[in-house]
Amino acid sequence: MDKYVNFKITKLEMTGFKCHAQPVSYLLGDITQIRGANHTGKTTLADAIAFAITGQGFFGGRFIDRYYAEGARDLRVVMSFLADDDVVHTLARQRINDRMEIALDGAAIRQKELNILFGDTDEFLSLFNPLYFINVVKEKGRQLLAPHLTA
Repeated sequence: MDKYVNFKITKLEMTGFKCHAQPVSYLLGDITQIRGANHTGKTTLADAIAFAITGQGFFGGRFIDRYYAEGARDLRVVMSFLADDDVVHTLARQRINDRMEIALDGAAIRQKELNILFGDTDEFLSLFNPLYFINVVKEKGRQLLAPHLTA
C-alpha cells in the first residue's frame, strides 16, 4: 500500500451530514477554489472531505455529533477520487448506530491504512487547511514538514 502523491476528487456524496439530511451529490472537476456567500456550504464540503479521509472535520477535533444533520441518526460520506494509479477509487465512511465503518472500493479498511494512503491526520489536515497547521499543529509543524522539504 503506497501513499497517494496526488489525487483528484471527482464526486462527493453526503447523507445525514450537517445540513444534508437527505442524500446529496456533488460532481467535481478541475477545481481550484470553492466560493460562495456565508452559510452556503463551503465548510460543509471541506468537512465532508476531511471526514471521509480522517474521521474528523476540516478543523480537526473528534466531536462527531456536530456533523449529524438535524434529526439524523446515521451519517454517510462517499468520496470518489482519481488516484496516482489512474483509477477512480471510492472511499466511504459512515456511522450507523454509533459504529464507524470505512470502506475503500467496497472493502473494509482501517484508519491506520488510510493514514498510509493520505498521510496521518495532522499531515493531511495541515496540507488541506493551513489554519489547522497554524492553530493546531504549531511547534510540531517543523517535524511534520521536514520529510517534505529539500535542502
